[in-house]
Amino acid sequence: MLSDLIPILVGMAAGLLVSSMVAEACLGLGWTDPPGRHKTHQRAVALGGVLYTLPLLFLLLEDPGGRLFWPGAAILVLGLWEDARKRRGGELPWPFRLGVFVLALASLWGHPQLFGDGAPAGVIALVLLLAAVISFNWFDHADGMCAGAGLGAVAGLMLLGRGHAPWFAAAAGLLCAFLWLNAYRRGGPLLFLGDAGAQVLGYCVTAHALLAGPDTPGPDLAVGLAAAGLPLLDAARVTLLRLSQGLAPWRPDRERHLGHLAARFTVPRGLLPLACACAAALWVWLAGR
Repeated sequence: MLSDLIPILVGMAAGLLVSSMVAEACLGLGWTDPPGRHKTHQRAVALGGVLYTLPLLFLLLEDPGGRLFWPGAAILVLGLWEDARKRRGGELPWPFRLGVFVLALASLWGHPQLFGDGAPAGVIALVLLLAAVISFNWFDHADGMCAGAGLGAVAGLMLLGRGHAPWFAAAAGLLCAFLWLNAYRRGGPLLFLGDAGAQVLGYCVTAHALLAGPDTPGPDLAVGLAAAGLPLLDAARVTLLRLSQGLAPWRPDRERHLGHLAARFTVPRGLLPLACACAAALWVWLAGR
């Protein structure tokens, strides 16, 4: 981890230095998340947080043939489209979004590492990637929680000795910078992940976690599950609660998520992202031991 300290600091510094320019550019283009409906913020917030997740996506180009990159790119484009529609008061139908996710991930069928242990393990890996994309999007319901879970998973992978390339550490530094700008900045959040950022983060974190060592033929399902663990647990809980009350699972609200529960019990708002990051890092590290 000490060898990663410099690129982490460089990533943090770069993310903080460009933050104002990114926010101003997004506001000028109208690329914002407006207040209203189930949202708690009182002013439009720039959706530039997606830029802080892109290094993790481009690092997937190191996969032979870049096969893991292209589904992530499709998920990114769909998320950007969804963000553009939401800022105009509309949204894409969930069946359509789900269909795009499934088609994008179906392109990974037969991937030599994901399917190295046979079709059952490969199918589980694809289902886990799909669940991570959706659950990270849902987990982005309170400032810093989604980024905290993603950052913790990345930190756990680094503790396991995976992703030790300087660019991976720099990507972790960028996530640290975003977490500060989103959850701890005086005056409120400067940037949001948006659907694009949250979905890309969930996909990339889980994809990196599934890639086992070079001598292991199949996916590391335990580490992949741990990397997406917090958002998956939250999504499962929320889905069961909504279904039990006759509500559509994909409809947002201000009551049922982990962040809403913590607010109800007056847990300090700044504590949640750190708790998510620490829990995710610990789970990934334990799963990979």
